[in-house]
Amino acid sequence: QGQPKIYHDNNTDSGTTLERAFCNDCGSPIYHINPKFIGLIAVKLGIFDQLPKPGMALYCKDRPHWNKAIDGVEEHEDMPKLTVHNEVSR
Repeated sequence: QGQPKIYHDNNTDSGTTLERAFCNDCGSPIYHINPKFIGLIAVKLGIFDQLPKPGMALYCKDRPHWNKAIDGVEEHEDMPKLTVHNEVSR
């Protein structure tokens, strides 16, 4: 409810400034927008009551040994070079 608090984060791996939105009451992350991917909003999973299956796993090189791969999920060692079409189609 209400309007989220917006933070412009320039401390990113790519150097791209991201727009991050948080709940104005509790501080929970809601989404972020990367201007390199026009029309794409990355919604944070914590806002869902039932989690959707992921379509892609990023930064797998940093995954702990106990966190196993998910069958059918595309994996990347770090952030791949993607186009909006690739991400939107997932």
